[in-house]
This record gives sequence, structure tokens and C-alpha cells, in this order.
Amino acid sequence: GYYFGTCSVETPESARNCVYDKEAADLLIANNPNAVFNGSAVEMAEAMGITLMLPEHYRDILQEKGKFDKETWSWLLTQSDVRSSGYAVIGYRFGHDVVLYRDRANNRNDHRAWRGSLRVEKVSA
Repeated sequence: GYYFGTCSVETPESARNCVYDKEAADLLIANNPNAVFNGSAVEMAEAMGITLMLPEHYRDILQEKGKFDKETWSWLLTQSDVRSSGYAVIGYRFGHDVVLYRDRANNRNDHRAWRGSLRVEKVSA
């Protein structure tokens, strides 16, 4: 199959200031009822019919095509064992380096965004 991914140099403002998923949003609201944020990355992607980008696609494909996320940080698809610990994977570019690390899934700010992808299966004739 083929993968198609979001590839704007920086994530649009409408997809920033988000937490990782609904669980993280619920935790944020429980601890800070007045928190202002744009929702969850997972839910925004699902509303578009896509998923979050795999970390290896972010690092090995997207970031090889150019210098993305120099000013934004993107939530990426996170394995369930990492997510169950309260964390999620986030990626960004720092100079020449592409950084992937685990951060609290309920962290949000104006630079927190997400990258999505869509897999299209190859059809055999």
C-alpha cells in the first residue's frame, strides 16, 4: 500500500494547542477546568478519517524530505504500552537533528500539534 501524510512545514494553527487523546483531555480538564485547548490529536485525525503518523515515518520519510517542525512539535502514533504510562510520542526538529521523545499526553501549548497519515491499500488487477 501507500502512505500519504501531512507535510506542511509547520502545522496549521487550527491543529495546534492540543493534547494527545481524549483520555489526556479528560485528565487535563479534571486538573484544570479552565484549560483552553483545541482538543485531542487522535480525535482530530479520526474526524478526518486518518490516523496519527508513525514515528518512523516522521523521522525516516517526512524529515528526510525537508526541515519540518522547526517551531511546532507533533504528536505521533504511540504504542499502547507507552500510552498506558501517561505519555505519548512527540517529534520535532532541533537544528539538524530530528528528536522523538515521550512527553505527558496531557501537555498542550501553542506549539503542540500533530501529524497525520492515511494508508491506501494497493489493489491488484
